[in-house]
Amino acid sequence: DGYNVVLHEFAHYLDAEGRGLAASTRTLEAWHDELVAEYDSLCDGVDRGQPTFLDPYAAEDEVEFFAVASEEFIECSAELREAHPRLYSLLREFYGIDPAQWA
Repeated sequence: DGYNVVLHEFAHYLDAEGRGLAASTRTLEAWHDELVAEYDSLCDGVDRGQPTFLDPYAAEDEVEFFAVASEEFIECSAELREAHPRLYSLLREFYGIDPAQWA
């Protein structure tokens, strides 16, 4: 269902510790800039009252966006990839896994 408190809190831990992107060839800052663009896009949709794939709670701030998106990345990976392909790609890069392929 895309809701998993353990994954959500684990994402907060990784975010706070600056973990991830171990196998990436670019900086965390460059990756983060792209993530912020995805966050801004979600916020625009929420502000316009559009239905969103991600829980609108993700628009609270960037930290919650990352945690909510991480939940969906693991719990509803194929659906996230369809709804937000760039966000899915960013999370795949961050975590170094591709859960949509686990079928």
